[in-house]
Amino acid sequence: RQRQQDHRRTLGVLLLLNEILRGAPIPPITLAAVAAQAAVFLELIPFLSSRYTQSLCLLPSRIMKRKEWIRLFAPLIMHADGMHLYYNMISFIWKGRRLEPLLGPIRYALTLLSLAAASAVITVGVSSLMDDFMPGSNYSSQCAVGFSGVIFALKVLSSTYTPEDVWLMGWLPVPSRYACWAELILIQMLSPNASFVGHLAGILAGLLYTMGPLRRTVEAVASVVEGVMGGGAGGGEWREQRQR
Repeated sequence: RQRQQDHRRTLGVLLLLNEILRGAPIPPITLAAVAAQAAVFLELIPFLSSRYTQSLCLLPSRIMKRKEWIRLFAPLIMHADGMHLYYNMISFIWKGRRLEPLLGPIRYALTLLSLAAASAVITVGVSSLMDDFMPGSNYSSQCAVGFSGVIFALKVLSSTYTPEDVWLMGWLPVPSRYACWAELILIQMLSPNASFVGHLAGILAGLLYTMGPLRRTVEAVASVVEGVMGGGAGGGEWREQRQR
């Protein structure tokens, strides 16, 4: 069993490295985020190593009752195994290639941070609500790690700002606006152990962004940062699209 785990760990990292080296260029913020998560997975950051997964995973009950706030953020850049890292990062890279040039590096970095915070907080809130309305569900006691909540949020942004129909499983056409919901259901059917609440929270965080509240906050902060940096932060395509 240990050999199988080591194989999955190595295979995932090698596949990800191959994608980075042989694929299309990856924008800088996206690449930095991938590198950071790979470094965490390879245990180059000791206090985020796999031995601390249980004490750092996103566990709503511990966040609410014991105020363990680090659980809101640390688990977002931790992964269960190499293939978990690989699949998440491949999906993230694809979205980063589309969204980062559109938003510009500063807006994109701030967008990632805001979506990470929003998806984590929403996960805690939704877990608590579901436990209240579905006795015995115990969502608040489910321990989760991974970047998939942010990735689902980015799916919402991608389908809003660069819409195109999606083919699920390679054969099922789904209109862009419904793709994230279809994928939420499909993933849960194929992988019941996946974090349904975490993925749902990501979609809700994405909607908070595209519908305005979160986006306006990001834009206000980005404008200040760009002003300090002399306005050379990019995002021209984003401004042109907003003006149409």
